[in-house]
Formats: sequence, C-alpha cells, structure tokens
Amino acid sequence: MLLVNHPLTEGALARALMTMTEAKTAALRRLAVRSLYSPDDATGTGTDQCCLAAPLGEATPLTSAGPHVKLGELIGLAVRDATLEALRWQNGLEASYTRGIFHALGRRGLRESSFFEDIAPKITQRELELLRRNSKSVFYEPLVSAAAYAIAAVLDACGMRRYR
Repeated sequence: MLLVNHPLTEGALARALMTMTEAKTAALRRLAVRSLYSPDDATGTGTDQCCLAAPLGEATPLTSAGPHVKLGELIGLAVRDATLEALRWQNGLEASYTRGIFHALGRRGLRESSFFEDIAPKITQRELELLRRNSKSVFYEPLVSAAAYAIAAVLDACGMRRYR
C-alpha cells in the first residue's frame, strides 16, 4: 500500500504503479528469486497486490512518478525496501540465505539433503570427509555461490532442466 501526499494526474498514477512493480521486481532479483514456472527470474508472486492512494484537491497535480523524478525515486526505494522486509519476515528470504549453492541450483535438482550421497562417487573418501567437516563454509562461500549462479545461468540459457 502506497500513500502519496500530493495529487497526481492519471498518467502519474499509472506510472507510480509501474514504478511500484519495477521496485518489487528489483527486490526479487536482489534475492535471486527464481520463477517456479519458467526458467526466468521471478517478477512477482501469486499473492502480490498493490494499492496506491493520492488525494484529490486544489493543488496542481504532479505529472510524473517515473524513476527519473524524486517522487519515483522515493516510491522505488520505499517499495523495494518494504518488499525485502516482507520477504524476510514471510518467507525467510534474505541475502545471507539466497547466496548459497542450493538456492542457486535448487531448481536444477541440487539438494542439500542428498548432496553428500550424490557427490561421494565423484571425490575421494578423504575429500568427502573434509567437505563434510567444512560444508557450511563451502556451501555459502561467495566465490562458490557465484560459480553456482553462473552454472545456473548457463543451464537456463541452454534450456537444460536438471543439474547433475
């Protein structure tokens, strides 16, 4: 819900809604939220709703609410930050969670619950034990996560469904 304290033209109201949608999508991208129905990033959820209210009045209405004017900038920041906060409280999504390899490749079949079983045939017993003892530092290491997201992007570009 967004409340603007100054009248807006119909065009500015429409642009404000567009700016709100863009900001929500930016928040989802920041958290690397992927669509469950396509190989693309999510641009929303099934429960998204918005409401925009501005007063009717004697003042000259503002004519723009795009990101290149102060009102649009404020709308974008407010909606992005509110969306990030809502996703953190509602879904437990925050950057510290979404930076891991299982978030990056989970849609491609990589699961923490079966990871060690899946990787065991590919590495030595000594390497497997070392990985088990240091798993969290490996799973959430920024460079490992970056590589996992790069792999996911290549798999998405190639149209591959699973990572194995």
